[in-house]
Amino acid sequence: KQWYQRRVRAELEMGVVCQEVIRWLELHDITCYQLYCGTYMTSLGMHGISLSVLRLDQEGTLLELLNYPTSAPFWKPGCSQPKIPPPFSHSPHVVRFVPFNPTPNTFLQNTLVRIYGALLGKVRELDELDRKTGDGDCGSTIAGVIKQLQAKTSGLDFSSFSLFLTQLSDIVEEHMGGTSGALYTIGLTAAAGQVRISGDMPCDKVTRTLLTECLDSAVHAVVKYGKAQEGDCTMLDVLCPVLRVMELNKEADLKTLTAMCSKAADTGVLKT
Repeated sequence: KQWYQRRVRAELEMGVVCQEVIRWLELHDITCYQLYCGTYMTSLGMHGISLSVLRLDQEGTLLELLNYPTSAPFWKPGCSQPKIPPPFSHSPHVVRFVPFNPTPNTFLQNTLVRIYGALLGKVRELDELDRKTGDGDCGSTIAGVIKQLQAKTSGLDFSSFSLFLTQLSDIVEEHMGGTSGALYTIGLTAAAGQVRISGDMPCDKVTRTLLTECLDSAVHAVVKYGKAQEGDCTMLDVLCPVLRVMELNKEADLKTLTAMCSKAADTGVLKT
């Protein structure tokens, strides 16, 4: 698992660096005829990114040799004349976080405060667990986002559940790094979109059915873009069992359903 996480992280990081390199070359009127990006032959456990640029000859001999068939292990074919799309600019229709006419809700604000406290109390434990399989900063990363949420809770709009989820997504996108930050953002954005489809409502009027639909959309989005499945030792090992419990126990009272979801989540955690 540790090797897999490092490999995935390296591929993502190299993709980001590669995009910036191509964009820099284009700005300086330098044409990239062939692009090679990925993990080739590396030392075991070695970190970092290597960047090489080769000036081609006018006859095209070097490019022909680079494209010559080979059975060399770890060699990956290049991409001819890659085109990088322009930087994404947010549409004016996309709602970004600002403390616009917030609608306070003391009960929900206090609930969030209790959630923040519970998560902050687990920071050291999360870091220790992450240190066994990753880079050991899971708890610290979450703590950074929680501090931002604490500062912005008073600006959240509880009068619209879709807007509330969009605001959470914006904060996570801006302040939570790594693959987890991207996946949380994707999940929250998908959930906000589902609310708009099903019918928006104030946060304190959200139904159990809507929550189930939101979680279902979030899970499907994480699976689609994260390329993981339940059983791959990811957040899906917790989210999927909770979703099944919510789908199969629609008539259960809230206290019973909460206990069942908690048990399902605990069981899922032990499988990761």
